[in-house]
Amino acid sequence: MDKTLLRNQNFGPPFLVGLGLCDENDVSNRAIEVLRTCTNVFAESYTNLMREGTLRRLEERIGRKIVLLVREEVEGEKKILEACANGPTALLVPGDPMTATTHNSLVAAASKKNIQTNILHASSIFTAAPGAAGLQIYKMGKTATITYWRKNYEPASFIDLIAENLARGAHTLCLLDIDAEMGCMKPSHALELIEKAQKKNGKNVISPSAPIFVLWHVGWADQKVWAGKLNEYPHAASSEAEPAGPAVILIPGKMHFAEEEAYEACRKKKAQTLD
Repeated sequence: MDKTLLRNQNFGPPFLVGLGLCDENDVSNRAIEVLRTCTNVFAESYTNLMREGTLRRLEERIGRKIVLLVREEVEGEKKILEACANGPTALLVPGDPMTATTHNSLVAAASKKNIQTNILHASSIFTAAPGAAGLQIYKMGKTATITYWRKNYEPASFIDLIAENLARGAHTLCLLDIDAEMGCMKPSHALELIEKAQKKNGKNVISPSAPIFVLWHVGWADQKVWAGKLNEYPHAASSEAEPAGPAVILIPGKMHFAEEEAYEACRKKKAQTLD
């Protein structure tokens, strides 16, 4: 391993290690080598889900115990940075480490203590989802996050962001909430919230005939992609047969003819992809 990765004054450097989109097999060989040298290995799973058994199998591969942190412990930063004083420390992050603001904050906090953070990147939903749908990455606009509504908490600002992207002809990646109690938000529920947000804000942003993509388990062996008009979504009336697990929605803006071809090709085989 490159010894310079372990040189950082009197502190063992924190490594932000991307786990990729699926399981321990998405972790790079370089990352595995680094993890085997670490004294402390932490992980978080609130920014995305990992396949069952991922951390256990990764522990066997690296020969280290992995401590799963709750959101407050990661955002508080203290536990991770204090562990650096005892030796090289890593935080495992689903997807790519720097796609969540939490991890940017951790890097900034480490920098204030004169601790250099090393980042080992991995695959991300931000590139994988558009790629799986056949949309061009450079035409992606701002990302929207659709969260569960609760009593006295009905965030609807995502509809303004979608409207802004559509006005520019840009595509929108909609990330769906993952809640410890309610689990992964289903696309059918997210589409209901989009409709409610339009009514709440008095805006007609997405027409019933608008094209959309729905993707489940992006990057997994059982990845599924559905494409069609909003009012064609087969699980709108009942979510019982809807695939479970992490999912995203893509709302295309102005599509290039190659993107339109990908959309039409996906529409033709959507029945097979949802078997």
